[in-house]
Amino acid sequence: YSGQGELRETAAQVPRTEIDLCMYHFDDARQRDRVVIDLLDLLPRPLVVYTTRVEDAQRIHTQMCRRGYGRLACFTGATGARDRRSIISRWQAGSIDLVVATSAFGMGIDKADVRAIVHACLPENAARLYQEIGRAGRDGHQALAVVLSTRRDEREAIRMATGQVLTAAKAIERWTALLKQARRDGPISTQALELSLDAEVERIGPNTGQHHRRWNKALLVQLQRYGAVEVLGIDDQHDRWTVRVCDPGLLGDDAGARLESYLATRDGEIKAAARQVGQLLQLVRVTETLGAKLELDDDDAEFEDDDAFVDPFIDTSCLMLALFEQVEDSVEIHEPCGRCLCCRLQRQAPPERLLHQGGRSIWSQPTDRNVGFVGPRVAFTRDPEYRDLDALVRALAATGFVQFIVPNGRADDAAHALANHAGHPGLVLEHRHLLTDRVAGLEIWRAAPVSTVVFFDSNPGDGERALVYERSRDHVLESADAGLLFVAPRDLPIQGKRLSSVASAHAPILLDDLIYHPGEHS
Repeated sequence: YSGQGELRETAAQVPRTEIDLCMYHFDDARQRDRVVIDLLDLLPRPLVVYTTRVEDAQRIHTQMCRRGYGRLACFTGATGARDRRSIISRWQAGSIDLVVATSAFGMGIDKADVRAIVHACLPENAARLYQEIGRAGRDGHQALAVVLSTRRDEREAIRMATGQVLTAAKAIERWTALLKQARRDGPISTQALELSLDAEVERIGPNTGQHHRRWNKALLVQLQRYGAVEVLGIDDQHDRWTVRVCDPGLLGDDAGARLESYLATRDGEIKAAARQVGQLLQLVRVTETLGAKLELDDDDAEFEDDDAFVDPFIDTSCLMLALFEQVEDSVEIHEPCGRCLCCRLQRQAPPERLLHQGGRSIWSQPTDRNVGFVGPRVAFTRDPEYRDLDALVRALAATGFVQFIVPNGRADDAAHALANHAGHPGLVLEHRHLLTDRVAGLEIWRAAPVSTVVFFDSNPGDGERALVYERSRDHVLESADAGLLFVAPRDLPIQGKRLSSVASAHAPILLDDLIYHPGEHS
């Protein structure tokens, strides 16, 4: 936090566990459409219905209007900029609570209290599906996601997945249209080229605005991925992107040849997209077989051999986890959501806490903070109730301590004390976090191996106190450069002995002395 080392990023990504995920397949599209309409009478609001095709969204919206619904809107790529702004404003304000939309709705629209997401379609890959159902329950409360698909949806998903990568001929055609429109708008520059996503390919015509926007956007995303352009800014309200052209040849007479060279890897991308949609279709097949299983009468059939109903190569322990693993490259901790079809079939309860290992690897090297000693020390406090804990935390943070393990119920006090401490990572745990059991061989919570203060009071029993003591030592002292300070009332017992006699070979010190004279204890 004060040195010149490289910036490193760590992510503690876990599957969503607030969402009840249901997937159901229909052979008859008309039956699916009837179920969608019936569901909209029952599901909690606010609610978003996603479709892939503009005409499907418009049809559902029209049907709901005929049923007397008034607090709703239709949002697609064909929706004009003014109507888009109006819908987004009313959605955020709560004056409408049902939006029927294509994937054009959602990017950058963060509404915390969405209670349900319905897909009357099948997205082209797991990433889009996971992103769209993830727009529900962002306030941390329970939400519902329902995916209702048909065979036609599957064909549409395959077409979209494998057809989203532009051929060279179509890419040249679209790039030419983008440049032509840009030149109409004014002088062009490689440093800041403003492009309208509404630029039209003449052979298609102007009446397919969403079509033009989708493919023009796809081209620019591809070119950025290949290093040909860099996207500098996005104006969603006016459907305009500003890019820096990294290859000036793209503005010249040989732009077509330059584009072909950049798009040479598209065949591999098409194959990768086909694999992704194939994996999603496998999940649909799993839900078909498990759904059939649930519909059978338990009194008439026994299911001792579940393997007969599922593809043996697909993990059916949790749909949400399987979906998440298709989106993320790796998942360190596997925990079922407890809410999807597979979890309900296995009577798997939702988790009471999230498992993650974030922070475990980011501290592989010590920070530049120096507390004046390494290894364990004991400091006595004159205030065993820590009535002024926030002041103590601020003072100890100023001496270089990075992490604070505090008595139960005091984490907020410590966190608020660190909130305005410039450059401090703000690592705070409570005793209870270190007392939780292991799941799948992994600690649910684990202290980082950095200079740490552990505050003990007289409330926990000796057994709990000993466990906090042992685990904090094990975790923190993984680093030979970390200092570990146990702050406790004088003569606090642990495992039948005084803490000061078992925790450190050094004599105990007064906490005030450490705070005001830190250098004297190195």
